[in-house]
Amino acid sequence: MSGAVDGRLSSVVHTLASLQGLYAASEEVTRAEFSRYIDQVIVRDNGVSGFTWSQRVLHKNRAAYEDAYSYIKEQDSLGAFDRAPERTEYIAITYVEPWQKNALMLGFNDASESVRQEVLIHARDIGHFAMTPPLHILLDDTFASGVVMYYPVYERTSINNTLERREALIGYVTAIVRTNDLIASVLAPFSADDYQLNIVDVTDPAKEQIFYGKKLFEIPDYARDLVLQQEMTVGGRKLLISVGPTEKFLSEHVSLQCWFVLAGGLLFCSLLGGFLLLISGRTQHISNLVDQRTKELAAILENAVESILVVDEQGFIEKANPAAAHLFKYPLAQFSTLNITDLVPALRVDFKVQSDKATTSYLREMVGRCSDGSDRDIELSVSPVAIHERKLFTFIIHDATAKRKVERLKSEFISTVSHELRTPLTSIKGALSIVLNGGLGDLADKIRDLLVIANNNAGRLARLVNDILDIDKLAFGDAVLNLKLSPIYPLLQQSVEQNQGYSARYGVHVALEVPDSAALSCTANVDIDRFLQVMANLLSNAIKFSYLEGVVRVKLTCDERELTISVIDEGQGIAEDFRARMFQRFAQVDSSDTRRRDGTGLGLSITKAIIERMGGKIDYLSQPGKGSTFYFTLPLAR
Repeated sequence: MSGAVDGRLSSVVHTLASLQGLYAASEEVTRAEFSRYIDQVIVRDNGVSGFTWSQRVLHKNRAAYEDAYSYIKEQDSLGAFDRAPERTEYIAITYVEPWQKNALMLGFNDASESVRQEVLIHARDIGHFAMTPPLHILLDDTFASGVVMYYPVYERTSINNTLERREALIGYVTAIVRTNDLIASVLAPFSADDYQLNIVDVTDPAKEQIFYGKKLFEIPDYARDLVLQQEMTVGGRKLLISVGPTEKFLSEHVSLQCWFVLAGGLLFCSLLGGFLLLISGRTQHISNLVDQRTKELAAILENAVESILVVDEQGFIEKANPAAAHLFKYPLAQFSTLNITDLVPALRVDFKVQSDKATTSYLREMVGRCSDGSDRDIELSVSPVAIHERKLFTFIIHDATAKRKVERLKSEFISTVSHELRTPLTSIKGALSIVLNGGLGDLADKIRDLLVIANNNAGRLARLVNDILDIDKLAFGDAVLNLKLSPIYPLLQQSVEQNQGYSARYGVHVALEVPDSAALSCTANVDIDRFLQVMANLLSNAIKFSYLEGVVRVKLTCDERELTISVIDEGQGIAEDFRARMFQRFAQVDSSDTRRRDGTGLGLSITKAIIERMGGKIDYLSQPGKGSTFYFTLPLAR
């Protein structure tokens, strides 16, 4: 019912909009054309009593208008029409359909009444239709309530603001609606014996006006919740639609609630009896299941390979498994008298503070203390668990002795191998350089080609050894960074200059963008040599993967907290499925034996480690076929 009311009002608006389109598309509409359009396009029933064309007439044009149409008039206090007094402008009804019944309206100044004038001004300024509040319709002797809808017409369509609308206005197309007749036609399909419909204009909450029906429903208090209310907006007016049941409807639909309560109560009692019989057996089943699960968990704990300890908030051990007894060389029964700090002395300082704040699991590498006083390398995993308002901690301890031994052997092996590789490589490269630089005189072309190949491969092997040493030192924290406050822009200039020869080899141009004054003077705590190494890695990658005659841009920006350095290329880009491996060791987009770009796959891994050691972060953006942008941030130093 609410939707039907909304639809009927909307149909009147659409009809009015079509009439407005006639004026917008025509140079001039004559009275005969207006009449024919109304007869053939607009259905004048269902509460729409007429349509008018009200023309805007300036006072200087009043005499010409009255000669052509009709004298401009207004209503006096008794409702009689009289010649309108002198005003700046008039909104005069020029055409009206059906004109036989409404001929006296011709020449009436719509703007002479304050209510209509307010709506006219609102419609003019917003450039859309507007509707009056409920009012008395002209020439209606029944004093039925109605509304008038105004749609403004302008002399041109391209209008951008309110001032232009005021100057370009030429008049209004108007629909006169008898609300009682309009709503009655909408409600015809519904049974009037079953419902009550009221519509109230609530645009001004302090001055509500009845749009249709009565303001209050005459229904019992117990049925007040059955009243549906819905608010809709038409032409700038807010209408509150209320639909409620009638006395007849309520009497024919007597509630069966008491019978439902009686039947529901009986059913509930029956189900409750059956439930009580079932629950007693289920309780015993749950008890047996708990015992079974407890035994299973105990068996898992007893046979676990890793050492497991359950510790309370004070650090006292409540449970331990045989693997823990074997690791720390204590009898299993003795663990109930021990504190976790007896086994891991490093926890004595802050275990109480950590236990109060711990909410998630964490993993640490520590040193454990055995019963005989010997130390053992361990990896400690701690997980907090809340049980019955108590906080317990589950310690899973792994013997890391073998792992530490392997790491030491690895470090020694890399150091030895790198030394044994670096020394002969240095000699080979030096000897090749002397030969290629002419130290031994002229060489045949074929011999020179072979020596060039040998020299290039010796250089690649030297870079590989250096990268392996760098990544190993950075991973284990052995590399010492000499951080000092340095201006960044000069370092970028230096890095671009150092890589010009490399870029020329690939036919690529490297450009450093001049930043704004704020970024030009920004400084950060960096290791200068390592910073230049980072830039060399990023620039070499961008140059290698750029197209011939491409451009690699270096950009510096900063904000209040950090600076950002971007290396932007226009090359082949990077597939999204490679993102997870981008900063891993030996990761290469093309790792085949036939790849076109040289490299060890360690550069970005080293770069990431250096930047993080300097307090920054690195990431990238890429679009396949359009290039990539690698950028890293560093904390700004004042």
